Amino acid sequence: MEKDKVSGIREKDEVFCSYRDDNEQIVSGFFILLKLSETLLQLKSNQNIIAIPISRLIKIKQRFQNG
Repeated sequence: MEKDKVSGIREKDEVFCSYRDDNEQIVSGFFILLKLSETLLQLKSNQNIIAIPISRLIKIKQRFQNG
């Protein structure tokens, strides 16, 4: 698994993400990061795989791992 050079977030990590959907609503929650590139963010929710253009991303944070 390769780390993103800026954020330190790895693919397959659980992340908190906020983004604007097609209806301009803000969606926030915890997702599994599948892919992060300069143009696209791909996340997995409980039942869906979501591809989001980076331009719609508001925030992404790595989940704190205790211990």
